[in-house]
Amino acid sequence: PKPTPKPTPKPTPKPTPKPTPVPTPVPTKPCYKFNLGVENVLKHAGINVNGKSADDKRNECIVFNIEHSSDGVKHFQGMDNEENEGCAAASITLMANGYSQHALLKLSSDAQRNTLIVKTSQCSGQSVAWLQSQPTLTIAMLMNQGGCCR
Repeated sequence: PKPTPKPTPKPTPKPTPKPTPVPTPVPTKPCYKFNLGVENVLKHAGINVNGKSADDKRNECIVFNIEHSSDGVKHFQGMDNEENEGCAAASITLMANGYSQHALLKLSSDAQRNTLIVKTSQCSGQSVAWLQSQPTLTIAMLMNQGGCCR
């Protein structure tokens, strides 16, 4: 008798290629464009002071600063407007970088400024010494641009 032919094997399917992994994106943070003027700083905290008097704008900024640092009313009342704007911009920027309002309440405005200087130096390439010579608002502006902004 004739040998029975071997059955033709079924073709082996090609394995499904593994999907190409999608790289994990670098986490982003909000970056702000601060300009001189209480309204140009507080708008980034969702506070609209347009149409208010200069004194009312200043007071809104002082209230914001009191609610975001361990310093009291007299401390901020003793500052000029640009210093108060800088403190507000520092708090807003630190919150964008992971600090909670609760954490900021434990820090004085000077401690917040120093924290901002260290962080800005790390991402901007500017020296700590140079940043220490700058107004706080300028430091916050630098922390919200270039290599500090992602």
